[in-house]
Amino acid sequence: MRKNEIIVIFSIFIAAISIYGIVYLADYNRKQSEVIKVLHKTENILELDSRIDGEYSLEGSFGKFTIEINNHQWRITNEECPNHTCSSLGWISKINYYPIICLPNEISIELKIN
Repeated sequence: MRKNEIIVIFSIFIAAISIYGIVYLADYNRKQSEVIKVLHKTENILELDSRIDGEYSLEGSFGKFTIEINNHQWRITNEECPNHTCSSLGWISKINYYPIICLPNEISIELKIN
């Protein structure tokens, strides 16, 4: 084999490995699930899949509140708290993630990626 043939074969081999890696990573990211954990004090009271849209009514120490999930995003609505701080946070997703902590209801909402 000449030197040029070896370079071409090596280039094709590297390209094939790169394509396989890209396809594998894309499939891996698609299979990961985003679980929204709802904790009251330190007890895990509910786990929700962010891929499934819906509204879930729960009760904390101070009163009731609703978690709304839509298109891999979630937010708090209809909360019975003095300042309504949690509902003013708006939509949260994996991209702009931060935990929601409601002190009057003693509730925290966290993201867990499987």
